[in-house]
Amino acid sequence: MSDYLKRLSILVFILKSNAYTSEDLLKLLNEKNFTVSQRQLQRDLKSIEQAILTDQDQLKSYFLDSKKYFYIRTLSKPSHDFLGFNSSHTSHTRFYHQDLNFSKIELLESIETAIHQRRSLEVGFIQDDETGDNLFLDTTQLFVCPVQIIYHRSSYYVACFNIKTEKPEVFGIRQLTHVNLGRSSSDFETQKQVVDIELDKRFGVTKNIDDKCYDIEIEFTSALGRFIEDHHWHPSQKVRKVNGNYQLTMYCGINRELMGWLFQWMYNAKVINPPLLKTLYQKALKECESTAKGKIPFMYRNIFFN
Repeated sequence: MSDYLKRLSILVFILKSNAYTSEDLLKLLNEKNFTVSQRQLQRDLKSIEQAILTDQDQLKSYFLDSKKYFYIRTLSKPSHDFLGFNSSHTSHTRFYHQDLNFSKIELLESIETAIHQRRSLEVGFIQDDETGDNLFLDTTQLFVCPVQIIYHRSSYYVACFNIKTEKPEVFGIRQLTHVNLGRSSSDFETQKQVVDIELDKRFGVTKNIDDKCYDIEIEFTSALGRFIEDHHWHPSQKVRKVNGNYQLTMYCGINRELMGWLFQWMYNAKVINPPLLKTLYQKALKECESTAKGKIPFMYRNIFFN
């Protein structure tokens, strides 16, 4: 491989990993023993865009603090091939798979642009309650700083920092409408840290009932326990065998997603600790029974924040 092609290959690798100014790129190339001028770098970027990148890649740029940043964005469809395994004998059920239309893809691109440029988003309207962060179902005029796009249970969410309340929030992209790019954020790293800490506390993406983390203990029957042990649920999870059954322990908050996950296993799961989770579990059982018997109106409710 010629030095020229090797240099272009290195630039592609660098630009796919992060966004850089021309000065940053020249410095990184120099560290790789490539000495090029600013004019040559511009020609290299043009060559990359016209002759190197595939249809799935785009060379993009933006301005931040009067500096121009370059990066390569890779367009890819959602995939469940986490370890890269695929074959002609592997099929995809699309169960739980979110349908992506043009408007959703356009929204994801706007969110990604805002994150890259460290800008806020002005959201004209938020509908429904997917994560507990929009309890009243209809919210207007929200200003947030997006921190990351989350692909969870085959659907897309945006984790963000609410500028008004100064609190982390997560919304399904389906909930957001009338979204426009806002101003640059001068405190992005601090906001990101606040959001990251919150996400570590959550089981999935749903809002916790309070700010505490609990020592969660769930017992599973043996057959189900082996399935639980074979899958990822939370970074803190530990599974051990106890008297023929399996016990899952985690350190996280309590939320609606955790409760729904427990109900998924029906009578093969038993809450051991904490007492608060046991109480909420019993409350949810009674609410389900009351709904089935027509004792309460059949309407949307979130009993964790009543």
